[in-house]
Amino acid sequence: MPRLLLVHWNESDSEELAAQLRTYGWDVTRLYVASSGIMRDLRASPPDAFLIHLGRLPSHGREVAMGIRGSRLLREIPIIFVDGDPAKVALIEQRLPDATYTTWSKIKSAVTKVLKTPRKPVIATKGLLDYSTTPLHKKLGIKENSRVLLIDAPRTFFQAVDPVPPGVEWIEDVHAPRNLAILFAETRSDIHAHLDPLTTGSPLWIAYPKGNVSDLTQFYVREICLTAGLVDYKVCSIDSKWTGLLFKVRS
Repeated sequence: MPRLLLVHWNESDSEELAAQLRTYGWDVTRLYVASSGIMRDLRASPPDAFLIHLGRLPSHGREVAMGIRGSRLLREIPIIFVDGDPAKVALIEQRLPDATYTTWSKIKSAVTKVLKTPRKPVIATKGLLDYSTTPLHKKLGIKENSRVLLIDAPRTFFQAVDPVPPGVEWIEDVHAPRNLAILFAETRSDIHAHLDPLTTGSPLWIAYPKGNVSDLTQFYVREICLTAGLVDYKVCSIDSKWTGLLFKVRS
């Protein structure tokens, strides 16, 4: 029985979709909460194909796909992208042209075709190579002459983000005008202590430790920020210790 991994960033929706896929005779597992150990878990038990739904948090789905293509053990496993905003899907297709792009109404035929097609070696495309070498400041959105609020940034962050564009100013005053804010939180209490003045104004990165080393998880970060009126729309690995979610005020 073919094994599929369905990536969808909503637990209840992903179970509904997985149930439909199982009626076609496929063994389906779900990934609905991103974590720092995703790639490790996938390498330990790879599926026959990845189904990445782009209807919610497409940047998260893209990050998973880029990680798959960057893994020697996983890169030849087929990736099927499903639905999503056409403009955002087009950007992903530029980086991953070898993937399959379809809609949910055609999912049965798309998966069947992919599973019957012999695997071919995947060559890293220019888009994939460009992404893997993109400087950290660009991934974080730190632009020339911008004012960036940093809260509890570790010394290693400045090493990871160097060099930054000309004119970047690091600020510490949460009430000063800013273009971007980055909060480094080790625990839940760190978020509660700093979040309130950061919920208006510029986009906000919340960086938290990778792995299960504290009481802070991506699920909790998203939950507390959604409650505060924010919505996440990007994920980024900062260094070997920190990963981050980018939030903006919900429109």
